[in-house]
Amino acid sequence: MVSSAQPILDVRLQMRLQAPGRAFDLDVAFSSHADRTALLGPSGAGKSLTLAALAGLERPHAGHIRIAGRCLLDTGAGVDLPARDRRIGLVFQDYALFPHLSVQQNIRFGLQGLGRRALPQELEHADALMMQFGLGALAASLPRHLSGGQRQRVALARALAVRPTLLLLDEPFSALDSGLRQRLREDMAALLRDLPVPLVIVSHDEQDVAALAQTIVRIDGGRVI
Repeated sequence: MVSSAQPILDVRLQMRLQAPGRAFDLDVAFSSHADRTALLGPSGAGKSLTLAALAGLERPHAGHIRIAGRCLLDTGAGVDLPARDRRIGLVFQDYALFPHLSVQQNIRFGLQGLGRRALPQELEHADALMMQFGLGALAASLPRHLSGGQRQRVALARALAVRPTLLLLDEPFSALDSGLRQRLREDMAALLRDLPVPLVIVSHDEQDVAALAQTIVRIDGGRVI
């Protein structure tokens, strides 16, 4: 159990992204004792860049990332775990399902790679998530035959199948119309309520974070405001 004095999230990041004619500086620091934390702000604020750094997909120039005391990054100490070793589940904005793989194959995908085969108990865990999320009858279906809500559940089950120590959601409702957005927001809140995994959600929508987060970190212009 995490000590009440020890934050679940302890983040300090400094990065500069450059492109012809422009540059963006990210300089954020925040900590959270909550199981569910939101990064809230307008488009271009630096939220998704922060999320990518947490996942190990972007490399900060300086800073640290600690999850429940476990150090993933400390540039001063020379620590920088690669993405595959961070045990972080990421649900992308567009869900990023593999179109040629079935629901079951998508959910199992992260369990094998780098020359290893998934263990029987890992496959059982993935299939249990598939059933828990109401996808059992769709196990052989391809993503193009699924509704938006079903694709979202597949992406969430795939992220959880690897038993992550942190779950990241990047604008999970941005591609949905308002009616479906409200229904799936409530659906996801119910799914996440009993999951023993800390969560960070990125959104520009205050209703999203109100439904899913306990702590809100507002970011704008690459800074915590």
